[in-house]
Amino acid sequence: MLKEYLEGIKDLTPEKNELTHRPSLYNLLKNLKDNFNKEFKIEHEPNRDKQGGQPDFCVSFQGLNIGYIENKRVGTDLRQLLKAKKNDQILKYLELNPNLMLTNYLDFVWVGKDENNEPLIKRKISVASLDELSKPIKPNSQTERDLIEFFKGFFNYEAAPITNAKD
Repeated sequence: MLKEYLEGIKDLTPEKNELTHRPSLYNLLKNLKDNFNKEFKIEHEPNRDKQGGQPDFCVSFQGLNIGYIENKRVGTDLRQLLKAKKNDQILKYLELNPNLMLTNYLDFVWVGKDENNEPLIKRKISVASLDELSKPIKPNSQTERDLIEFFKGFFNYEAAPITNAKD
């Protein structure tokens, strides 16, 4: 699964648009969710939320929103993105659902909220470096196991229950 993903993004460069390799990312996400529960649904570019957010992917289970996945251009420092003051996009997604995954294709950062409702990094994982992509791809089997375990936590996040008619 990881080897297939890395093969699909091997020509990744910081100059390329974040959409260029999105099909490979979508396939990886589908394969990961199938490890846990085939009933999970991953929707690419779901309809814009009424409150103004449109994440790249929405993960749901039986109609309940489990979380969002936001894809950034390779080379984007995801930790710095979270530290940026007034990152309205990230704050909006966390307001809609406090279970957010950020990725720049090579790094994955699982984000929630702390007790002050500020973005909080729960876990992070790197699957390869740009340098490693330029060589014959031989992913470490432990990295794949770690990635599966990492996403298991994300997919098993307790969905926010519907509490009123507006939800």
